[in-house]
Amino acid sequence: LREAQQQLEDSRNHYADLYDYAPVGYLTVDQTGDIRSINLTGASLLGKERALLIGKPFIACFAHIDQQSFYHYLQGIFNHPREKATLDLKISDTQNKLRFFHLESIANDDNNMCRMIMSDISQLKETIVNNRELLSENRRLMKELFRIQEKERRTLAFELHDELGQWLTAIRAENEVILNA
Repeated sequence: LREAQQQLEDSRNHYADLYDYAPVGYLTVDQTGDIRSINLTGASLLGKERALLIGKPFIACFAHIDQQSFYHYLQGIFNHPREKATLDLKISDTQNKLRFFHLESIANDDNNMCRMIMSDISQLKETIVNNRELLSENRRLMKELFRIQEKERRTLAFELHDELGQWLTAIRAENEVILNA
């Protein structure tokens, strides 16, 4: 019995560790958006201690959040239990630092709770913005390159036609004079 008790405790500790230190935030929210449970990673993402988050509205964790989008998302989850839903939220924290969170959620149809995975995708969003800026700059540089190439082509064509053409005409005339003499 003691051995079974120890195995049960080891298993519980293993799964508690797996839950608390997962690479994403796990949380459970009710239909009003109040946090009912959260792992340590989730609490860290929200910048607060876990004990201070329990019972608190999810949206209250941020200085600025699109509340309408979040509540519409939450309503959709509870209206369609067992269907996974996702949302990317643009938020700013108390230091006015802009961040992006990706939420994936599914509701239990038996106890009016929603399981949610939360991950910070701010770095991904920043990379996307940087890539768009680089692409725009690349396009601008390519247009400038084509403009310079066209200008160079026209200059070369002018020199070949006007200057070299005149010399060839003069050489041809002198050649005719020599042949006719």
